[in-house]
Amino acid sequence: MVGEHRLMKWSCLRGNAVRFWSGSLVHTVILALFLCAGCAEETGEDHLTFTFTDDRGKEVVLPSPVRKIISLAPSFTEIVYALGAEEKLVGVTTYCDYPQEAALKRKVGDFLNPSIERIIAMKPDCVLATAPSQARTIDRLEKLGLKVVQLNPESILGVERCIVQIGEILDRKDPADSLVDQFRGSIRRLKNLTSSIENKKRVFLEMDTNPLVSPGPASFVGELLTLAGGENVVQSNSRYPVVNPEFVIKEDPEVIIIANPAVSPEEVKSRLGWGTISAIRWGRVYSIEAGKISRPGPRAVKGAEELFRLIYQTSEQSESEG
Repeated sequence: MVGEHRLMKWSCLRGNAVRFWSGSLVHTVILALFLCAGCAEETGEDHLTFTFTDDRGKEVVLPSPVRKIISLAPSFTEIVYALGAEEKLVGVTTYCDYPQEAALKRKVGDFLNPSIERIIAMKPDCVLATAPSQARTIDRLEKLGLKVVQLNPESILGVERCIVQIGEILDRKDPADSLVDQFRGSIRRLKNLTSSIENKKRVFLEMDTNPLVSPGPASFVGELLTLAGGENVVQSNSRYPVVNPEFVIKEDPEVIIIANPAVSPEEVKSRLGWGTISAIRWGRVYSIEAGKISRPGPRAVKGAEELFRLIYQTSEQSESEG
């Protein structure tokens, strides 16, 4: 590629020399046209591209390098920052609040209904989106000619893949590989901590209250709960099933964890009929920041570590005190 650039530049210089010695106006015009054509070709060569295959299996042609991106998911935003590529991030959603610097980025709207007009006005090289939640937005943006990469990290392995994918898009391969290594190392250490636990504690993890929603084992949050050494009392095939309050009473969890900022442990303890639940009788009702465990990004393993501490370290201390 460098050689081609040099050849075109040499062609321009040679054309200038010929025109200087020619006395013919016709020759001058012809050579001038040749010069323009050659220089235009050279400019065109500067716009390099590469093809990226997203999680739909769709091939998306992107400029190389990608200089301006918009993230429509908090987890993508966190990955971009973790890779040290935040200078390329020109727009985020109102839910993109981590790290704190992300809150200062220009907003394109919320997660489900971002402003198409704002996105277009920012002229991104690429928009990072997810599905099925943003399927309609993706369709609208692509019909308007924008480059959209759909990524769907839905598991711990999916997070690792997503880090590598965004690293590829942003030309941050080495930082991405390093981040994945750190992520895997943290997972191994946590697995070592929980592998020797014989009597794993039964846990109910509440994601929403009205209606009552809890993660099933097949969900991302459910996978983190298992990684943290908890025995999920919800064994539904659905990822995030609606749960009957009577079910929780019947299952009698030893630990209750609330991932809902609108609900406090005190409110849970005061629920009608829940006073007989072991977790409430023993004072093992805790809160965790939802974003730490619900976002499939690099700090999810930190969320799993916090779940482990809540389930075992804090609860064991309470047990000894009792």
